[in-house]
Amino acid sequence: MPLKCIVVTRDILPAIRASVAEELNAKYGFRQKEIAKSLGVVQVAISKYINRRYTEKIRKIKDFITVNKLNIDIVHAIVEKHEREDVKKLIETLCTNEKLLAISQTI
Repeated sequence: MPLKCIVVTRDILPAIRASVAEELNAKYGFRQKEIAKSLGVVQVAISKYINRRYTEKIRKIKDFITVNKLNIDIVHAIVEKHEREDVKKLIETLCTNEKLLAISQTI
């Protein structure tokens, strides 16, 4: 079984970013550059998330996040233009969600 930090950086964090990027783009009309700035990543990464160019495991974790609305606080914080540090804290909290960690180990 991989270390928790590897699972978070390889699978969970990209799934969180993908779920947030897709929602910001589809529901709120955010452009890729705006999403990238809000999440602290490059625009190319957002393009990959929006165009669903990621692994099957990331897709399954992303779907779990989206269906269970685990990304809602992050999305709202970005839409409401909260400080980037607040967004980072919300992402960090979700990265350590025990249910999400457990799901990622079973996929």
